[in-house]
Amino acid sequence: MSYYVVQNEWEDLLEEAIEAAIDGASVEVRQGEFSPFQLGAIVDRAQLMEMSTTLLAFTYQHPAKALPGIVKDYLVQLPGGEDWRLGRQADL
Repeated sequence: MSYYVVQNEWEDLLEEAIEAAIDGASVEVRQGEFSPFQLGAIVDRAQLMEMSTTLLAFTYQHPAKALPGIVKDYLVQLPGGEDWRLGRQADL
């Protein structure tokens, strides 16, 4: 396998991606109820960075074939994950 970013060098890339994602997510979250500024104030960036780092670490720890199941198992454990697994609409 070959990786282009060293495992402990993701932080800057993740911070940029999170900021960019907030704009797009503001259109989708609760049918666009929040502006990017409002959603940005709600998002716990530290928690999001921690979760993102955990998910990225899986790519260094597990074979690609196993990743979809491992990621799903992780996501189900997050708040709202059980609703997602069961196809229910979760409240914010």
